[in-house]
Amino acid sequence: MHFVCGGAFQGKKKWVKSFYKLDDEQCRCFNGYSELVFPDLSSCNGIVIIEGIEMMIQSFGSVNARQEFRSILEQWMDWILSSVQNKLIIIGCEIGMGIVPLEKENRVWRDIVGWCYQDIAARASRVDKVWCGLAERLK
Repeated sequence: MHFVCGGAFQGKKKWVKSFYKLDDEQCRCFNGYSELVFPDLSSCNGIVIIEGIEMMIQSFGSVNARQEFRSILEQWMDWILSSVQNKLIIIGCEIGMGIVPLEKENRVWRDIVGWCYQDIAARASRVDKVWCGLAERLK
């Protein structure tokens, strides 16, 4: 699994497609900005890109969100291990830096996303941060 994070509109998906030399026909893309449901990868093969994971995490609410996410992450890890050709790339927008939101629900969401990103990074074989279209390898 490869985790790519960075600020909004910093070129994360463009960098991923360039790094892996992909076009839209060579991978399956899920967009958390338009689909708030975590994808079931069991019917997918090959390279899968999940973009906007922070929005999918927000759909949990706050009760047991991290535990629910860990369960989904385990399913994704099982999918990766089911075939040498399966590769998962998760793209997440960094929402933990900057101004702390005034609304409690947004602060809780920000915390949960940070915890889930830590879980993703711990399981990922590679982690990159992308700013201004440039990647910095973290792991």
